Amino acid sequence: MILYFSATGNSRHLAERLAEQTGDAVLDMGKRIKSNDITPIEADGRLIFVTPTYAWRIPRIAETWIRAIDFRHADRAWFVMTCGSEIGNAAKYNARLCSEKGMSYMGTAQVIMPENYIAMFRVPGKEEAAEIVERAELKLADLGSTVSAGIPFRTPRKNLYDRFMSSSVNPLFYRFVIKTDAFRADERCVSCGKCAALCLEQHPHRKRNTDLGKAMHALHGLHRALSDAGDRIRKKKRGKTPLPFGLKEYD
Repeated sequence: MILYFSATGNSRHLAERLAEQTGDAVLDMGKRIKSNDITPIEADGRLIFVTPTYAWRIPRIAETWIRAIDFRHADRAWFVMTCGSEIGNAAKYNARLCSEKGMSYMGTAQVIMPENYIAMFRVPGKEEAAEIVERAELKLADLGSTVSAGIPFRTPRKNLYDRFMSSSVNPLFYRFVIKTDAFRADERCVSCGKCAALCLEQHPHRKRNTDLGKAMHALHGLHRALSDAGDRIRKKKRGKTPLPFGLKEYD
């Protein structure tokens, strides 16, 4: 079974393409997280988790959900992480998670996809993004063969920088960078530019080309529905919003 968490579509795309190669069923973790659904899952042997990279590890909200689930008959787990450049030492924490769940850790693979964290990084243009996806498809074919053969992924890079980013920087990133005032664009987007203006207002020191428009992605964490057809930007609400699993903020 392939379980994916995807706020912008990168990880969903890889999960669906991977399923075409391995024949595994696909399950959207995000939908279950939003509905607080922690019912047991029949895993039938192997699990493949496909997630984005949040602060050089898998998203905390996805990790918390995985811990809460009873994966019946699951004995092995692979991790495929999408990123704009690197995943740090995420493998260490994925292996630890597998140990807690009583599953054999089968490795973590990094797949570079078009950058979409517009709050801090430049988003590639259409042609550049297409080239990145093409390279990702080639790597995904190799990963699919590896999973089908039941063998572990190659050990990813693990230098001092990677260890530092996943251990020390990760909690600082969540404390000071991850916010709850997320917004998104959907099929109703008319490329009015309001989201770009808001991004620069919130991050004036990050005046980079974000290539916003119909390809706009969520700034932080889970998507939230727009209030009505006239809204293009999700305004920050005052007060507290109930979150799953007792979390203090969306991851």
